[in-house]
Parts: sequence; C-alpha cells; structure tokens
Amino acid sequence: MRAVAVRGATALAVLMLVAAAARSRAESPVTAGGWIDFAANWTASGRQHTLATGRRAASIFELSGPFVVTRGDGLSRGFFADAIGFVERDSLGIGRLVLTDEQGDQIFNDLAGQDIGTGQHIEGTITGGTGRYADVEGSFRFAWQYVIRTDDGMTQGRAVGLTGRYRRRPAASPQPTPEAGR
Repeated sequence: MRAVAVRGATALAVLMLVAAAARSRAESPVTAGGWIDFAANWTASGRQHTLATGRRAASIFELSGPFVVTRGDGLSRGFFADAIGFVERDSLGIGRLVLTDEQGDQIFNDLAGQDIGTGQHIEGTITGGTGRYADVEGSFRFAWQYVIRTDDGMTQGRAVGLTGRYRRRPAASPQPTPEAGR
C-alpha cells in the first residue's frame, strides 16, 4: 500500500513538473511588426588576454559555451555560442557572437558595451545568419557576471537577464522592371 502511495506521489510530482515546463514554454506573442520576444541563459568559458598600457588596459577575449533559449518561438532551444571581442577598460567593448544550433544553422550577432566586468551591460544586434536564420534581425541585452577569473586569463561567466526580440526581415517588394510596362 505504501509503495502505491509513493508511486502516486512521484507520478503527481512528475506531472506537475511537466505542466510547469509547458507553461514556461508557452508561445511568445508576436508583436506589431512581427517581433517575437525571447529570453535565454548563456554560460561561457574561455580566455582573456590583457595588455596594460599605463593607467589603461586593452583586452581581447574568446568565450564559448551553451546558449539556452527559455522563451521565444521559432528559435531552437539550444545553441553553442562562440564569442570573440576587444575591450578597452573603462571605455568600450566590441565583439562578435555566433550561435550554432543542432542542425548547424547559425545566428550572427554584434556585441557592444563596456568593459567585460561583472555587472557591465552588453547589447547585442542580431544581423542575420545561415539556413533557417538567414533572414533574422533583432536585438538583445544582458549583464555580464564573472564566476571565475584567474590571473592567467582563464574566464568563466554568465549572462544575467538576457532578453531581446527578433523577427524575420520583411520581404522586399519586387521592383517593376522596365519591360513590365510594355
């Protein structure tokens, strides 16, 4: 009798988890202009190399890791993210981010922000991609948080509050040809 009750409680717990997951993946409403909101988690590790130049410093970084979409229809749920960039401390940061899904289709992104320190805000611009993402555009933002940063340049961190929106580029209306009016 006790085994049946335990199995029943376990089945109820699993059912509740599945229902909660389904609610969290509810469809994202499409807003005016075809924009779809999305949210994601990104954790990354890699290297950062810094060159001190007096009171200033310049760094290059290379990071990679899983990028998991938690909300947003039309995107794969999982990507592998590769990022590379340049940061001049207390001034500017620029970079590129490539997201690759399980089928090899990619989303290309430009990154801009401040120094790559904890709490610094980064903005991304979705510039297109390959395959099913060839015609996407959009933007996103997040705050960077270091988890580990060693003296020899090893870095691990995560994006906090990564949210944005994307859409398929509107198709260009066909231009009439000179022969069409004859």
